[in-house]
Amino acid sequence: MCPHKNYYKQHEKEEQNTDLTVIESPEIEPVSLEEAKEHLRVHHDMEDDLIENNLIPAAREYCEGFQNLSYYTQKLIYTLDVDPDGIIELPRPPLQEIEAVEFKNKDGDIIKVQDYFVDENSSRILVDDWPKEEKYPMGAYRITYLAGYDEIDKVSKKVKQAMKLLIGHWYIHREQVVADAGAIPYEVQKAVDSLLWQDRNYKA
Repeated sequence: MCPHKNYYKQHEKEEQNTDLTVIESPEIEPVSLEEAKEHLRVHHDMEDDLIENNLIPAAREYCEGFQNLSYYTQKLIYTLDVDPDGIIELPRPPLQEIEAVEFKNKDGDIIKVQDYFVDENSSRILVDDWPKEEKYPMGAYRITYLAGYDEIDKVSKKVKQAMKLLIGHWYIHREQVVADAGAIPYEVQKAVDSLLWQDRNYKA
């Protein structure tokens, strides 16, 4: 039996009891339209919308998901089904600020929680006392927060290069991407992941 089997089962169970939603996307991308077009050697503007509003955000979302990081200011909601007893490590750091901590009771009423401690450096929060009422069956515990670097230049060159590799592949093979639901060839994925792996955040 694999010695890590129980760990993976527990980890999968924990993931099923939580949910992370981006409710406000970042206003600035790590790779600009001009940088992407230079990488693609595109000298016209007929495909600017495709590159700027589809390929660049998709590449960032892949890289953020792989590294479990937020590259620029965005608003997220982290919900939990079970009582988060103890310190909560928030996904997709770095944490900027907590906007709201809320509890949903069995009747669907939202109760704002005021007493909690925050450590922005480690992107952790400890709620002093959740309401004692019977909770809603799903997503009863909710934390709304801002995460990401406050300056886009803080995003590493490795991330930008990984994004460009993805943008280049998806630009050239756009029909294949649609047919294969965004499949990435092994060679491209290996190159991208190798750029992102070193700074991957394993917490949360």
